[in-house]
Amino acid sequence: MRYLPFVESRYIEHMPKISVIVPVYNVEPYLRQCVDSILNQTFTDFELLLVDDGSTDCSGAICDEYANRDFRVKVFYTVNRGVSAARNLGIDKASAEWVTFVDSDDFVESDYLESLDKGESCELSFVGISRYNIDNKSRQVLVKFHSEFIFREQLGKKVVELDLLAVGYACGKLYKKEIIDSNHIRFDERVRIHEDHLFYYDYLIYCQSIYLSDSICYNYTCQTNGTSLSHIVAPYRMLLTASDGFVSRYPTLFKHLGITDIAYVKRITTEYGISTRRAAVYSLYYYKENTYTRLSFFDEQSPIFLNLYRKYGYKPGFFKHWLLYMFLCMTWIPPQFKDWVLKGIYKM
Repeated sequence: MRYLPFVESRYIEHMPKISVIVPVYNVEPYLRQCVDSILNQTFTDFELLLVDDGSTDCSGAICDEYANRDFRVKVFYTVNRGVSAARNLGIDKASAEWVTFVDSDDFVESDYLESLDKGESCELSFVGISRYNIDNKSRQVLVKFHSEFIFREQLGKKVVELDLLAVGYACGKLYKKEIIDSNHIRFDERVRIHEDHLFYYDYLIYCQSIYLSDSICYNYTCQTNGTSLSHIVAPYRMLLTASDGFVSRYPTLFKHLGITDIAYVKRITTEYGISTRRAAVYSLYYYKENTYTRLSFFDEQSPIFLNLYRKYGYKPGFFKHWLLYMFLCMTWIPPQFKDWVLKGIYKM
């Protein structure tokens, strides 16, 4: 029998160091600026994954145009299932050691990936974020750091000191793919609000070290009124799901980080979890849910409002929000009376 000699292929597919995941949905006016800003990076060892989430404009064609032009660009198509599902598909398709997210109506400076990569000795890296107004072309710094490496023994102290639990954007960070995959961390596809914050908390639970870059190189776009280009009022059930997500994660998260500062715990749980539940009340009236739904909501949720208050307290920035929350906590007040009061407040 004659054996053919082993011949090694001359081409070995290169595994990039960073996968940049961009969910795309009907962003034709902004997509080129986003993609161009990523392809113009000083750090070049990356792949760009564009996940078209069922766009009905020319976004898909623009994605294909870039894929045909640059080998680093890969395009994936899916039916419209929301940004969480699109990001999850991107995670599944990512081949790099590290993952970062960029929203398709945002853009980054040329040192975005280079700045994140400086933290490769840590498990999570941050860069600064600015709000970019597309109407008047102005910028406002939202998140700014001094360059710093934070390791396990300092983690809890620094998280509180720098208020890192409030920096819940999925974007502007670099995540280790192995941690994401080995702990089955994915975006919650049931929600389209706070899904990035919940993903970030899930990752933090397994994170032992953090790098902060002093570069402000992620630009979050908004309009003159300060809202993002994708701003919506979420349905009340989605807000309840998001609130449950925060509340269920807090005990494990606080324990892992060693956070015992009562004032900080109260502020974080107020802003991210309890206030989300309060916002569900506004959503009930914004979408003009029927009377049965509203009364059932108060009947079911008032005891939960009260239990959360007893466990964490509630310290919002506005007295009217505190007053409303206390009103919602009063389980002895009939749902019909609460509904009558709130219909007046929300002018329904």
